[in-house]
Amino acid sequence: MPRPTLTLPPLTLLTRPASVARVSDPSPDVRIGIESTAALLRHVLQAARVPGIVELMAQVDHLGSVLGPVTMLRLGVLAGAPRSGYPNGPVQVDAEVIDAAGESVGELLVWVEDGFLSTLDFAWWTDEPPTALPDIDRVVVTSAHAR
Repeated sequence: MPRPTLTLPPLTLLTRPASVARVSDPSPDVRIGIESTAALLRHVLQAARVPGIVELMAQVDHLGSVLGPVTMLRLGVLAGAPRSGYPNGPVQVDAEVIDAAGESVGELLVWVEDGFLSTLDFAWWTDEPPTALPDIDRVVVTSAHAR
């Protein structure tokens, strides 16, 4: 039986060198991409009340690359970041994305693999997929345990 094919939106690569001592600093555009993704991750993770969250928050400061469409960004954490004891899967936190009218248009999911941040998923409820990450003020975050 033939395998179905999956078509994904074009990829966006935002990287920072693995060692600043060996490689020059990235361009401002690249730095802004990593820094804005890191700010969004901090905003989402700050509400998580789970074992291993301290290490996951520290990994945000070691974010070295962001690869993929905004709906599924693969996160590259640089060597030297502490490994978290959090199990594989999504971090237990609710991060609802709202539009200007306050209506829910999606959610953000932060995934962990082998103790490290691995993916930022942007699930959407609208007809068209998002073309950019949401602004922090459009993300309402609560601890999943608060439900």
